[in-house]
Amino acid sequence: MEILQKIRKMGVGCAVLTLLLLSSCQPFSPAARVGQVVLLPDNYSLYSARQGESGNWWYDFGWQDLDQLIEKGLAQNLSLHETWARLQQSQAQMLKSRASQYPDLSYRGDASHDRRGQQVDNDSQIITQQSFGLSLATSYEVDLWGRVAAEVSADRLTAAASRADWMTAQVTIASQIADTWIQLITQHHLVPLAHQRWQCSQQQLELLQLRYRQGVVTGVAVAEQQRRVAEYRAELLPLEEREQQLHYDLALLLGELPSWRWQPVQNQLPKLAAITSIGLPADLLAQRPDVRAAGLRLQSADWSVSAARADRLPALRLSASAKTDSANVADLFDSWLANLAASVTGPVFDGHRRAAEVERTKAVVAERLASYKKIAPYTKSVVFKENSEG
Repeated sequence: MEILQKIRKMGVGCAVLTLLLLSSCQPFSPAARVGQVVLLPDNYSLYSARQGESGNWWYDFGWQDLDQLIEKGLAQNLSLHETWARLQQSQAQMLKSRASQYPDLSYRGDASHDRRGQQVDNDSQIITQQSFGLSLATSYEVDLWGRVAAEVSADRLTAAASRADWMTAQVTIASQIADTWIQLITQHHLVPLAHQRWQCSQQQLELLQLRYRQGVVTGVAVAEQQRRVAEYRAELLPLEEREQQLHYDLALLLGELPSWRWQPVQNQLPKLAAITSIGLPADLLAQRPDVRAAGLRLQSADWSVSAARADRLPALRLSASAKTDSANVADLFDSWLANLAASVTGPVFDGHRRAAEVERTKAVVAERLASYKKIAPYTKSVVFKENSEG
């Protein structure tokens, strides 16, 4: 009997070990995609281990107005708030997927009170019964084919792509604010100059009209000056309209009302700092977060295909439960029942739903591959850099 018990224990241990080994393998992992070949020096690596950061580049101008505007825009811009909310959604989805890798444990408490009447020997009696129960239940899916792990990888990469989108939005908004600010400063200089030129032309017209009445100049000179006055006046109106439009654009970027107006403290154009060496143009491409986001979404789609393929195979689920009940709360833990079960479920006929899901995810991969090639047509593939990092 002792030998049989030892054999049974060894069998259970081997079965558990086999399940763990099977759950650690991923037969449907996406294959490495060979990147495009580019003409770069042999000692040059396009994508280094350290990802480039944009940094607060606007501080290089040393302009207080610009610093305040960009900081305000990054704090209040509504488009940036939308991007941040999408990042939070993707991170929450990643945590939700990770929860599938752990057993699920739930509890339940029951209490009942029954009261019924009964006739015994022509005598009516009231019978009262009560019961209390407490139970625990847990379930776990053994990830035989790596479906759960593939879904976790896909959601993790999607969350990383959302973070890259957020960085892209920050860079874009900061650059738009800086560009609008420079144009607005320019308009602040152009509008007064246009007013001054128009006023000077009016004064010259008055002098010519005085000399014309004295017979010193001809009417042709007066008419020519009137044409110049009208021309300068016509040039002034578009400049004023452009200044109003720039005020509106800046208010929109800062998340302010359209009636908001910016009052500059330093009404001069900034002095440009010296341009530092950036190396090959591919350096800029490697630091772009939108390129990184496109590559991450492509890799996420690859893992989604793996999850869809694994979903077509049988799934093994383990479940366990423990229950205790009694008529009295004090005796609740005197009697209990435990149960351990395993079940295998697999598709027999689903109307080609799972097969269609595989084809759909493959089409998503094709779409995102085309999108990645469009946004970074001459670079090595950054997509599979993430496998070694994540």
